[in-house]
Amino acid sequence: EGRAIGIEQGRKEGRKEGRAEGRAEGIQEIIMSMLKANMSIEQIASIAGLPKEKIQEIAKSEELK
Repeated sequence: EGRAIGIEQGRKEGRKEGRAEGRAEGIQEIIMSMLKANMSIEQIASIAGLPKEKIQEIAKSEELK
């Protein structure tokens, strides 16, 4: 019984982490679309509710791919 509870808790945590990663990837894709549309870093940061430094970090990480 304890093992079953542990397995279920692990599954719940895995699903939660997967959803968070999916949201982060989606936000990153939207930010890249905004950058490609020539929106300014300041505009994107304001819309996304993220600091300008995070937008710049995402832009640089995509340039390396």
